[in-house]
Amino acid sequence: MKKIILLCFSLNFVILFGQSQDLENVITKYAINNQFNGSILVHKNDSIVYSRSFGYSNREFKITNQDSTRYKIASVSKLFTSVIIMQLYEKDKLQLSDYISKYLPYYKGEGANKVTIQNLLNATSGIEDFEKDGDKVYEELFSSDYILENYCSGKLINKPGKVFNYNNADFVILGKIIEAITGQSFAQVLNKQILQPLGLKNTGMLNYVVVEGLADSYMYNDSIGIIERDVPYYPENYFTSGGMYSSTYDLMKLSNALFTSTLLSQEALEILLKPELENYASGLWVFNFWINDDIQPKVAFRPGNIWGTDAVFIRFLDNDLSIIVLSNMEGTFNMRDFQYNLVKALSEK
Repeated sequence: MKKIILLCFSLNFVILFGQSQDLENVITKYAINNQFNGSILVHKNDSIVYSRSFGYSNREFKITNQDSTRYKIASVSKLFTSVIIMQLYEKDKLQLSDYISKYLPYYKGEGANKVTIQNLLNATSGIEDFEKDGDKVYEELFSSDYILENYCSGKLINKPGKVFNYNNADFVILGKIIEAITGQSFAQVLNKQILQPLGLKNTGMLNYVVVEGLADSYMYNDSIGIIERDVPYYPENYFTSGGMYSSTYDLMKLSNALFTSTLLSQEALEILLKPELENYASGLWVFNFWINDDIQPKVAFRPGNIWGTDAVFIRFLDNDLSIIVLSNMEGTFNMRDFQYNLVKALSEK
């Protein structure tokens, strides 16, 4: 799911900030020329620097994307799960050193009494890959209990805490732990602890019902030169690792609340943002991105990618700058090329 080139594209916006006309010209020209479908939002110091939507949420009926369009956000969902885990930690409902078995005594995986909540958060559980059998896990609609038992309860391939191994199973297990502690569904907990307090009206869990305003997903088939619908899989099966939808404005609100101690205390936020192996913290990457010797902004970075969907959430930790990019079509928008155009526009100033 990692689309690191999205980070490179996004980081160039910090240079562009203050040159709003350049920002408008570069983004708009490239987006139109490359059939970008989606929404882009840049926010700094309580002000929206740039916000615009492109293309269609439904191409068949020519329904355009809007600021309020809801997009599948794939692994950006992990950020919500991490926040709820840290909220439970603050309330002394769990300890990060607790093993899986404390909350899921029926868990049959080899890591039941070896893998901690912290291991699950920072991708060092050592649990075998959620997608070890390819896309089979998405071909039928399964309950989260079924996913847990059949795709997240296998053997350990590494000693917990020793090797970085990005695995969606980790966050499915965290979701089931949240449900066990609270006695509620994850969707209920999400609504109570994040969505309602922040007024996030365009965010929720995919559950195979009609979601009003949800963008359809598409992929450009380069071999035959046509746009196709995404594959008939079930992103709901990602559960708390990637089964959510949201909008650019809702994710902006989440960013502002999270990094101003509205959702978590400063202490809990620092724990959430503490990078471990491969600069991975609790469900997101945190690192100093090298632009040159003088510019190395510290960022929190959470990308997401599934069929026909690209998403990226960026927060610059040394200033109040958030960048959200949500797209419902893959294959036309070349982020590497986009970065080149941004740099070129700056060089010509």
